[in-house]
Order: sequence, then structure tokens, then C-alpha cells
Amino acid sequence: MVEFYKHPRMADGHLHVCKACHRKAVADRYYAHHEAHLARDRARNATPRRRAQLRASLRRHRDKRKRERWANGKVAYAVRTGKLVPMPCVRCGLVPTNAHHEDYDRPLAVVWLCDGHHGARHREIRTASDRRPP
Repeated sequence: MVEFYKHPRMADGHLHVCKACHRKAVADRYYAHHEAHLARDRARNATPRRRAQLRASLRRHRDKRKRERWANGKVAYAVRTGKLVPMPCVRCGLVPTNAHHEDYDRPLAVVWLCDGHHGARHREIRTASDRRPP
């Protein structure tokens, strides 16, 4: 019964609708009351506690990715000054492209990838790192 969510209060231990139908119902309900959800989120994000949490989260994210930000800044400067020229995607030839770093310690050694292939490359890297033995 992997197509049904577990639910301890149901007789058979599973929710009465399949996962796909449940996801659709949740999405429909969200979009039917979209403005109410946005208003609730705006109000919640305006509280001092939530703002402090968001700032701390952003700070942690920035601190964790210092090397990446440094390398991206180097690429942006090189493109602005003409030292680096954006090229079409190396996988499909589409433009516009993003500069992908295989090694952040070499900031100007980039591979130009379109949005779709850039995301796919990061998923490949993540999957490969998940497969490594501990």
C-alpha cells in the first residue's frame, strides 16, 4: 500500500485516498484560498521572532556558501569586464546560460549550462555524493 499515506487513526492504518489524489486535493484547497494563505504568511513573517529566524537562516546559508559566493562574484566581474564571455549550453546549445563551477577553488574554470542542464548537473553531483561509502 505504498500508494496510500500511513494514517494511524484509520482502520487499515492508511489514508482513504491515494497519494496523487490527496496531493491534488491539497493543491486545489491551497489555490482556492490563495489570498488567505498569502495574508497568513505575511502576518507570520512580520513578527519579530519570525524575522529573527529568517535572518539567522539567511546568515547560516551565506556562511555555509562563502566559497561559492566568492567564485560567483569572480565570474560576474569577469563577464562584466569582458574577460569571460558567456557561451551556449555545452549540452544542448541553448542560450542564455549559467556558469557552472566543477571546482570553486578555480573560479574562472566554468562550464556554461542552460537552466535545465545546470540543475541536472547539480542533481548528478548530489546523487554521486549520496552513493559514496561513509
